[in-house]
Amino acid sequence: MIFPGRNRSSRSFILLESLASLSVLSMIVTGVVVGAIAIMETGNYVADVAAAQDRADQIFSLLKMPADLCGYGLPKSAPLYRQAFAQAGIKEPFNWDGVISVMDNKIINNVFRKNGVCRIVYGIPTGACLMRSSVISDDQVRISAKVIGKSEGGKVMLDRLDPVKSPDRPRSVKNWLLFGSALPQACPMWLSGDMEVSFIGKKLNLVWNKTAFPDAPINIHKHDNLFYMGAIEFGADKTSKGEDIFYINNLRGGGRQPRELGIIDARFELHPGRKILRVLLLVRGDRRYEEIKTKDVPAGWPAEYASDIPNEARHYRLFAFAESFELKNL
Repeated sequence: MIFPGRNRSSRSFILLESLASLSVLSMIVTGVVVGAIAIMETGNYVADVAAAQDRADQIFSLLKMPADLCGYGLPKSAPLYRQAFAQAGIKEPFNWDGVISVMDNKIINNVFRKNGVCRIVYGIPTGACLMRSSVISDDQVRISAKVIGKSEGGKVMLDRLDPVKSPDRPRSVKNWLLFGSALPQACPMWLSGDMEVSFIGKKLNLVWNKTAFPDAPINIHKHDNLFYMGAIEFGADKTSKGEDIFYINNLRGGGRQPRELGIIDARFELHPGRKILRVLLLVRGDRRYEEIKTKDVPAGWPAEYASDIPNEARHYRLFAFAESFELKNL
């Protein structure tokens, strides 16, 4: 017997089954697409974090040595620092506010950033040491130096020290030599005339500003390591093309140079007693997004600086990093 409604029922069932299958398939496709987008977004986030972390690490590594040797062989107070370098005039870094200072900086369109620049004056090892102790009471002193450890031909590493010929003044950072063991006060000295080469080392004629040190004489000690003087200024800024960079102005040579791209902002904090320098960086990832990607204040970035974040920078993922440096010689 043939039941007339049976075909219609079968067709209806097949239709419902097809609709159900399409619904399930749609859910699967949607899930796959959402999952793919989530995986891609996670991948982008991981890449942005890695790029930003790498940028921050580069900056922190550049600052470690100057921070470690900040103030080595130099007067610690700002007034005495400037008096010691009175013969150099008012040229940078001799007119700075001591061996470490933090100040506001001006970027494009006369915009100022609070605590946006840091300046450090520090010591750089020469590879040479004093051959004998000396008590310095006159404004000139003659010392002998030799290389530390073994070297080919007895070479003394003082090749980056520039002499000052009379009647010139010691206006270059490269004119000055530092002694870490000087007592009762650290006393920078500048090289007067060329060094004399001897069989066992070099002899140097040095001059210092005796009037700045009422506690003279100054004692310097045998085997004390000799240090060059170094001075840098650094912070975040923009290039002429509008790129966000971290720059370092090296006063020993090279001038102001961009050292790392993608540094949106940098701030510096000197703790009471000037024993700790805290460096805060606002760093972007590599990928620029069409939409605003960083809407709020990035975690770890001070709210007081949030209004200085450029709108263009918010099209990137932004991350805050901080590092504290102990100023061991202050």
